[in-house]
Amino acid sequence: MLVSVVLAFLLNFLFNSTIGLSNKPFIDPKSPRYLLLVLFRGLILGGLIAFIINYLDVIREKQRSAILIEQLKQKQLEANLSSLKEQMSPHFLFNSLNSLISIIKTDSIGAVNFVIRLSEVYRYLLQHREHQTVSLQEELDFIRSYIFLLKVRFKNNINVRFDIPENLLHTRIPPLTLQLLLENAVKHNIVSKAKPLDITINAEDDTITVGNPVQPKLSLETSNGFGLISMEEQYSMLVQKKIVIKEEEGKFKVALPLIK
Repeated sequence: MLVSVVLAFLLNFLFNSTIGLSNKPFIDPKSPRYLLLVLFRGLILGGLIAFIINYLDVIREKQRSAILIEQLKQKQLEANLSSLKEQMSPHFLFNSLNSLISIIKTDSIGAVNFVIRLSEVYRYLLQHREHQTVSLQEELDFIRSYIFLLKVRFKNNINVRFDIPENLLHTRIPPLTLQLLLENAVKHNIVSKAKPLDITINAEDDTITVGNPVQPKLSLETSNGFGLISMEEQYSMLVQKKIVIKEEEGKFKVALPLIK
């Protein structure tokens, strides 16, 4: 504030000096009225300069705050994605090893194929551990390996049908989102010979939808809903869009925005 006032008086002095060179002043420079006028004009200019300086400081502070908020959102997004990956690993590995044990003695070729697909799944996890998004083509290739393991585990009582236009394969999606939805479908629904689980994955325009019939288990596995909540947060941070979750006519569907 002091700097702005001094600057204002300096500008005021230069202004008055310039005027004095070309025009005869209306007020005697030696009179008290002239001094009051100079003082008043200096205060006005000082206040204006102080306002401009403060306004610029506020803008700079808002910019710094916005950058900090974006950095925090980025770290939160990375933490959520990392949590999803870590959440999948132990549970999924345990079930996969059990499935491998059940076939290794009776189907050696099937066991080899199972290990190959299992390695593809974990290679995907390692390769995309730090990525926020992957192409839809990459995610679908990963999902097909994951589905192979599910089919071995559930004796082909699970079916997944795809309807994905080729022109959407270049769009992007957060990694593991489709896997999470498939895992949730298996976790909460009966998968048996009497009640096979039919899952559909359809894409159109800027949305991909995963749907399955609602055939709830009698005893549900423990779930804290972290996966879907984390997925919603990821989409909110990445593209400021929401995922759509709905249950109607005996079907559960989750629609995810595709990132272009």
